[in-house]
Amino acid sequence: MKIFNNYNISKLYQRSSLAIGNFDGSHRGHQKVFKYAKKFSKKNKAKFGIMTFSPLPIMFLIKK
Repeated sequence: MKIFNNYNISKLYQRSSLAIGNFDGSHRGHQKVFKYAKKFSKKNKAKFGIMTFSPLPIMFLIKK
């Protein structure tokens, strides 16, 4: 597993298929998204990855 905490992505990972979202576990809906993204990456000979956020984007959108 490779974790990136910034936008400096090496060339090896720049052409990747990503499942992007707030994955608060791995329930059936998330598994379906992962399966589709993985299938797409295989078809296009790309790496598969998951992009999630910490803190969640909603934390910046809620007005206090």
